[in-house]
Amino acid sequence: LARALLNYGDTEAELGRFSDAAKSFQNSIQIAREARIPIEEALAEDHLGLALVEKRNFAGARAAYAAALRIRLSACDPDQVATTREHMAELAREEGDYLGALKLLDEAEGSGTRNLSSTPPYWRQQFRGETLLALERRDEALASFRYAVRAADKWRRHALPGDFTSIQPSATLHGVYRDFVDLAATLSIERHDSLLARESLLVLAGSRAASLREQRIASLGRQMQLPPRYFELLSQ
Repeated sequence: LARALLNYGDTEAELGRFSDAAKSFQNSIQIAREARIPIEEALAEDHLGLALVEKRNFAGARAAYAAALRIRLSACDPDQVATTREHMAELAREEGDYLGALKLLDEAEGSGTRNLSSTPPYWRQQFRGETLLALERRDEALASFRYAVRAADKWRRHALPGDFTSIQPSATLHGVYRDFVDLAATLSIERHDSLLARESLLVLAGSRAASLREQRIASLGRQMQLPPRYFELLSQ
């Protein structure tokens, strides 16, 4: 029942009904607590925090994340601890505490192995770059965006078709490449740096080529009956 309420809350959140989502998560927390299932309780607290951030209830989100973190630390679950700290970093940035967000991100990177993480491998570097850019640390931001682009490229090469043809990953990937291209192009103009300008154009072209390939794969349908020549060219 606790998991069913959690899933129901997630569906409400996807529909933008964050007040209803928060109620469902709170019910899930209560049931998990009474049943003494700390893993489910922590999961619901974490999702409650996400919903409260969307409602701009930052104090409530902080309390939910603190509860999730406390339970996960007690359970000695490093990957889930890292996930909660990532969410806390997002909250800190939403509140304008950019240095605090970077500190929490460092703690997340140091606390979890991320072997079975649902967080895309490029997310942390992208988040770091955006936060550094907000602090006007543009060279550091560019380096982080570059790492994010490389991680996104690697992820795209190995992702299942269903992963990169859905709307949310596609939009997120677009943001990864856009942020690097925009900053690299801006700095190349300011500094008359032709190498940086070339890198910006190459990243842009590579992103568009990958998007086209993914669209073509999606258009083939669920059977994925790709000709042998496709795999030969992909290997090359």
